[in-house]
Formats: sequence, structure tokens, C-alpha cells
Amino acid sequence: MLAYYVSTRRNEIAIRMALGATRGNVLGLVLSRGMGLVCLGLIFGAAGAYPEMTLIRGMVSAPRR
Repeated sequence: MLAYYVSTRRNEIAIRMALGATRGNVLGLVLSRGMGLVCLGLIFGAAGAYPEMTLIRGMVSAPRR
């Protein structure tokens, strides 16, 4: 996702660099977007894993007859 984001904003990054933005500024822009994607992935991943975890826990701890 991050590689796609950077490739789509390549022109904007080039213009920012031409207008005087430092590499650190551009790196901060890219990393802040990347961290946003990471946080979003963690939230949705945890929300999706919780029901599966309870299902598996119920299957494993079910008493046998």
C-alpha cells in the first residue's frame, strides 16, 4: 500500500523537493501516511481476529463426551 501511495504522489513529492522541501520533510510525509495505514490495519485486523479467537477458544475448550 505504501509503495502504491508513493508512486501515485511522485509528482507532488518532486514539486515539493523542487520548491525546497528537505528529504526529512518528504520522508515525514510518507512515513506519517504509512503509520496511518499501519494503525488502520491493526484496528481492522484486531476487530476481525476477535470473533475468530472466541470461536476457536470455544472449539478447543469444549468438553468431550
